[in-house]
Amino acid sequence: MNKGLFTNLISILQVLSSLLMSWLLGYTLMSSIDNDLSNHLEILTGFFPLFLLLILTVFPIFILRLKHRVAAAEGPLLPLYLFFITMSSASFLPRIEDYIGITIFSFVFVQRLSFFFLLSTEIVLFFASLVNYDNGKNLKHSNMYTTLGLLTTFVLSATIPLNSNYNVANSHSTGLLFIAIAIMLLALLTYFANFLKDKESYALKRFITFVFLSIGHIVILTGIFPFSIFGLILYTVGILMLCFVSPNGY
Repeated sequence: MNKGLFTNLISILQVLSSLLMSWLLGYTLMSSIDNDLSNHLEILTGFFPLFLLLILTVFPIFILRLKHRVAAAEGPLLPLYLFFITMSSASFLPRIEDYIGITIFSFVFVQRLSFFFLLSTEIVLFFASLVNYDNGKNLKHSNMYTTLGLLTTFVLSATIPLNSNYNVANSHSTGLLFIAIAIMLLALLTYFANFLKDKESYALKRFITFVFLSIGHIVILTGIFPFSIFGLILYTVGILMLCFVSPNGY
């Protein structure tokens, strides 16, 4: 498939997914008001940061395309990275089902999807950091390794034993979370190594951008207030830097 066509398809899927999940979150928030639910504040604090994450993640699609997406070495991987961030937000579905009383998917299915998208987010970020480190010289090889990494992630997420009760964690789900965090840290270290290699302000800003995006994203997904608000602040700053920091300056 043509690279440009694939990128456009991923961006369209991201926008549609963001709209759908934003509608579900908004519907739940409005339902809690209409039904005067006693846990309205819990719903608001748990879902509102996630709602804003979905909205914020759409903006770079248009700004990077118009401004400087192609100027960044890892630019071709960014749409896929943003798509997986959006899709990892599906982890909120079981909680929505509890509030509105409608079962959409089984918890185990949603959990597998959530882990796949979370791991895929960090896999793409890791290979993007490698592409950035060698200034895009091995982008074709990185695309192949990224595909293999995503396939491995899919198999792992589809076969690992998971608990059917979302109120009960198990060692397997905790292990997948630690794997995702470990990959994220490797990616951030690679971005930092690129700064040490080049000693350029752009490389430092790129490192800070993905630190804010990665940590903010993980913290928002916890749904724990007030940490999710802190995560939202970090994520917002990261999105702004991603949009406006380019190799040619602001």
